[in-house]
Amino acid sequence: MRRAGKMASKAGKDKVPVSVTEAAVSKSEIKESEPRYRFMIESLKDYAIIMLDPTGHVLTWNLGVENIKGYTAKEVIGKHFSIFYTPEDIERGKCDTELRVAADKGVFENESWRVRKDGSRFWANVVITAMRDENGEVRGYSKLTRDITERKRAEETLTASETRYRRLFESAKDGILILDAETGTIVDVNPFLIELLGFSHEQFLGKQVWELGFLKDIIAKQDNFLELQRQGYVRYEDMPLETAEGRRIDVEFVSNVYLVADRPVITCNIRDITERKLAEDEIRTLNAELEQRVIQRTAQFEASNKELEAFAYSVSHDLRAPLRAVDGFSRILLEEYTDKLDAEGIRLLNVVCTNAKKMDQLITDLLTLSRVTRSAMQSSPIDMTVMV
Repeated sequence: MRRAGKMASKAGKDKVPVSVTEAAVSKSEIKESEPRYRFMIESLKDYAIIMLDPTGHVLTWNLGVENIKGYTAKEVIGKHFSIFYTPEDIERGKCDTELRVAADKGVFENESWRVRKDGSRFWANVVITAMRDENGEVRGYSKLTRDITERKRAEETLTASETRYRRLFESAKDGILILDAETGTIVDVNPFLIELLGFSHEQFLGKQVWELGFLKDIIAKQDNFLELQRQGYVRYEDMPLETAEGRRIDVEFVSNVYLVADRPVITCNIRDITERKLAEDEIRTLNAELEQRVIQRTAQFEASNKELEAFAYSVSHDLRAPLRAVDGFSRILLEEYTDKLDAEGIRLLNVVCTNAKKMDQLITDLLTLSRVTRSAMQSSPIDMTVMV
């Protein structure tokens, strides 16, 4: 062996010669850095870092243990690390299993419930690493624990939200189509649209929206897609689609662009309005029929009015002319031949004159009625709430 500053002469066949001075400097640097690393580890508050002996008893402690688990150094050093585990996990032998896996594979990592000093639980990410000597024997373990309860809650909230969305997506009574906004590729489709259009789930997925041909005009489809990319929103009140069987259906089509994980996605909501359109067509047909009936009824009414006018003319001229003669001659008899008539004759002539007047008044009333039916209708507002 050479002195300091010289190279070691007995380096093994497969060893790299190292300067004694370099080795001494390296050891010195390591020794000097140890307090810094120890201080850094002990000062960490977001990570609970402990060293365990081969049997799982705590050898070291840092502030993270107190911050996350609530134990001080005096309370935890020398204790078995099972104090951090739930009673169920202890009963299942989880602690021994984790150390055994770390010893066999070098490292063990998982996420599960851990217990604080006060008995409360938190969801933890745990990494246990086996520490070996130069002979490969396990001399202990390093154990790093991180509280990820908030992340777990966020994931559960997201999962619940996704579950609710999926249920709505699957049970919706409108068709829903989800596209990649950049390529127009279909990434998902709900059961209602599959049933509505008659294509299988596999026929939808991975296809560009215009490949299936359920939109009538390919050029219009591509133009519409470009418009949707530019504007982020497209709505069509009445769009024709074609089923796999070639049957036409009418739909209300609404598309929106939104971001999912910073990637643009298009959602298309498709509502079948075929029945509504048929109902509207039926209403239009009924309205046309009603209008035709109104025209017919108006013609009939006009014909009735003409007949009434003819009747009124007949009453005015044909009936009144003889009536005037009867009344006139009766009065002449009363005025000029009274001395030649007995009392009964005079009475009878008076009866004739009286009834002639009544008949004339009746004719006058009929003519007045006929004029009323031909006069313009006068409309005025009515408060229906008072009537109700």
